[in-house]
Amino acid sequence: MTATAAGSTGVVAPAAETPTVVPGGTSPAHTGLTGAVPSEAGTTSAAPAGAGAAGAMSVEAVPGVGDGGQAGGAVGFGGRSFADALRLRGIRAGYGGAPVLRGVELAVRAGEILVLLGPNGAGKSTTCRVAAGLVSPLAGQVYVAGRDATRDGAVRRSRAGVVLAPEGRGIFPALTVEENLGLYLRGRDGRDARDAVYRRFPGLAGRRGVPAGALSGGEQQMLALAPLLQRPPKVLIADEPSLGLAPRVVEEVFRLLTELRDQGTALLLVEEKATEVLKVADSVAYLARGRVTWCGPRAAVEADRLTEAYLGLAATREGAARP
Repeated sequence: MTATAAGSTGVVAPAAETPTVVPGGTSPAHTGLTGAVPSEAGTTSAAPAGAGAAGAMSVEAVPGVGDGGQAGGAVGFGGRSFADALRLRGIRAGYGGAPVLRGVELAVRAGEILVLLGPNGAGKSTTCRVAAGLVSPLAGQVYVAGRDATRDGAVRRSRAGVVLAPEGRGIFPALTVEENLGLYLRGRDGRDARDAVYRRFPGLAGRRGVPAGALSGGEQQMLALAPLLQRPPKVLIADEPSLGLAPRVVEEVFRLLTELRDQGTALLLVEEKATEVLKVADSVAYLARGRVTWCGPRAAVEADRLTEAYLGLAATREGAARP
């Protein structure tokens, strides 16, 4: 995955009483894709800087990862009933004619953390962009809360409660902490919401007049996540939330993400380093060469299965697969 320049990507957040603004442009849907700003009615297929094609080896789709039918509710792990907040079915996507995703099947439910693992070039960031409405799939469907949202662009997805926290924090580096929070926490209760952030994160309170670009990496990630804790989205798609952070800060970031889950948010987390993120995962999917090679509960994750899934040699048929 390739990070874009600071300030050219941003959190695509749900629309509140005023239009959502994200770092990098005047349009609420500007997200750093090269030379394109998605419209409300459609999406872009422009390639992000540095995007490459996936390998050509074909991997069979895992039986049970997709539902093969309805896109709505299902019985979750442990017998609990969840509604699918986000579901990708048979997603094929790419850039400039080069295929990246080759039939991706994923579902994340309300109050669940699904961790998407895989090597560089597997298609993890492209999966995030398709889910957020930034890239149009060549085939397949995207469902949000059971509704077919495949043709919705990023703005409509955000209004439906789908938030993308891209690689690179998603803040305005030239604006102060207070100004960044003011962009996301607006409306009648905006001041109260910002005050709540400062009570929760006193380190930010002491630096409210400091440009966000001057903050440490950990402080920037706190600034990016703080508004979401005040106004939890229905779906949060986080691409490499631990990137470049010290271990102590990574632990705090994951604690905040589990807090969002406990408030009912469905989280799709993309990570390359499995050790820490598996501690907070409810379920895990492995992506290799543009296909999901295994998906199931965290308890079923094994080292040999991880190796097999990363190499993309075959799809395991063991363990509890997603309905």
